[in-house]
Amino acid sequence: MRFFTAILAFVVIVPAFADGEITFKIGEKNYELTGAQATLVKRNGKTQFILGVRDLSKRTQFMLTAELDAPLTAPIEISTKTTSLSAVIVNMQGFYTVVPSVTFSKDDFMRYTYKEEYETGEMEDDPTDDGTGHIKECRQNRLAHACKELLHSKRRKRPKKRVRYVKRPPTWVGKTRTERLESGDGIAREQSYDNTVFLVRLTPQIAQGKVVSVSGTFGGVLLYGQGLKQQTPVPLNAGSFSVPVKVLP
Repeated sequence: MRFFTAILAFVVIVPAFADGEITFKIGEKNYELTGAQATLVKRNGKTQFILGVRDLSKRTQFMLTAELDAPLTAPIEISTKTTSLSAVIVNMQGFYTVVPSVTFSKDDFMRYTYKEEYETGEMEDDPTDDGTGHIKECRQNRLAHACKELLHSKRRKRPKKRVRYVKRPPTWVGKTRTERLESGDGIAREQSYDNTVFLVRLTPQIAQGKVVSVSGTFGGVLLYGQGLKQQTPVPLNAGSFSVPVKVLP
């Protein structure tokens, strides 16, 4: 569902300008789509590349999104194994999708409240020691208040603890990619995509210091599905595109 929502959002977000082309092959069928558009958006220190087309004559929709760590100023190669990269194709035969099988959380800016105990440096009576072990000694003292004082002085002590609430960043902050994969800390897994992969090469064309168009190639293994039927892996080959780009602030 999120893929179809993204396609509709793309049509609204990207202003109209000159169109580009996208070609690819799935199985024995070749696709040539026209009317493609792309945009670059800066968000939270990242650069998001969005490429999409809705070719009504071919009854096919295509969308590719990638989150880049740096501005697109030179050719780069990315994949679903290392980058937040996804693609979706929808046509009369069904839909084809690919997303990273492992997604890394990005809430490092958040602060979460944790409950913790701490020692005050003082001592207090251990509630598990009720003083019954000293009753005989206490009974030898006839004064009640002296008995109570004796029991109190003889009870086992323990460090006094208090509870406080502190705000901290997520537990995975500061861990390397390898450490997070090994521990599973701060990651989400899409196991149905374990046997998929998608590779993309982006080559920007720059004029007067700005990206004006992007060409590229792509290919890999996607999941194909129809309705609620189980999805199956299918290869996509010979993917290429050349599109003008709108850079949004």
